[in-house]
Amino acid sequence: MIAAIALFDNGDNAAALASFLEIVEVAKNSLPFTCIGNCYKKMGDLQKAKVYYEKAIELPVTTPHPYIALGNMYYQEGDVHKAILLWTAANTLVVDDSSLLLNLASAYSKLELRIQAVQYYQKIVTYSSKKTFSIYEQIHSMVSKLRNIASKNNQIGTRYYNAKHYDKALECYLTSIKNYPLQPKIQYLVGNMLFMMNDYQGSIDCWSDAYIVSDFNPVYIGMMPLAYEKLNKPSYAYAYYYTLMSSQSQTALSPEIIKQKLLNLGVIVYTKDSNYSDYHFNLAKKYEQESNFLMANIEYQHSLVLTKSNKQKIESCLKKMHDFLHPELRVISSMQLMVTKLMKDSNYDAAINLCDKILGYAQDNTQIIAVIRRKKDECLRLSKISKK
Repeated sequence: MIAAIALFDNGDNAAALASFLEIVEVAKNSLPFTCIGNCYKKMGDLQKAKVYYEKAIELPVTTPHPYIALGNMYYQEGDVHKAILLWTAANTLVVDDSSLLLNLASAYSKLELRIQAVQYYQKIVTYSSKKTFSIYEQIHSMVSKLRNIASKNNQIGTRYYNAKHYDKALECYLTSIKNYPLQPKIQYLVGNMLFMMNDYQGSIDCWSDAYIVSDFNPVYIGMMPLAYEKLNKPSYAYAYYYTLMSSQSQTALSPEIIKQKLLNLGVIVYTKDSNYSDYHFNLAKKYEQESNFLMANIEYQHSLVLTKSNKQKIESCLKKMHDFLHPELRVISSMQLMVTKLMKDSNYDAAINLCDKILGYAQDNTQIIAVIRRKKDECLRLSKISKK
């Protein structure tokens, strides 16, 4: 395998291909299939390259390369959804690849899914630097400009709001979230304003965005179930009332009211012939096919709440969405095992560096941050002792 890789690195693609084709007969992982795909790609045979990349991702994959390479090929062919699916899978294996994040941001921009696009641009700013990514400054400037526009409009909107000029305030807030949608508090406020204006669908749209960009914090659901009741959509109303009750979040609705609402709506959504769970499951699948994993996650959650028999199937779909939407957690889990091994081997400096990397990925996850900081402090202490 090493000799074949050396041939490839030296540009002898034909000889490398012959060697990899011999190795692949007994291979039990994706690496030789990926290497064959690389050879065919270098030799200009893109169809055979695609075949071997496809074979690679059917086996245990240790690197994101076959997903990225295959995603690139589908994107060039115009299949944006397939490309996003493959790149998102790659993102669960490496979370800070700037080029991969840019691919996802650009693809979501092409689909006009603004929240997802800005999320990935924001990740580039979070995980990259001008030393590691050639166009970092350009992306950083773009994100900063969007945030500044949003901030200025929020300030003006708040002045209008306090002066009770609600129409003008709403206009400013809508401009703000159009530019930089990752603002759950502003999305929530706009939802409240639209609800007071009896624009129930508008309020639902804003509260849904607030819920999504807050990483599904039920605090931002607001009066969404009541709005769904107004629109005569009982399954949505029931699912969100259930979410509020399960989360025990503070809302304008008392627990007693929520329980009564669930009892009343339960008579409708759990009738003998109802198929509300299937409705939400199929809608989730549709969102998933459209690369809108955020909305797919919500619909799978609704389907799980309403299901009578398909709990395991729905939970499997939700696990996939969780990995797609929180790739950092999967990578952190693997890295934590590596930290433990490095500490066991007394390799404290390497463990400290890995702890720093995990802390960068953890962002606002206070539970992970607390655990890793304790491990880092322990490594620092043991490192000093070992060097005495």
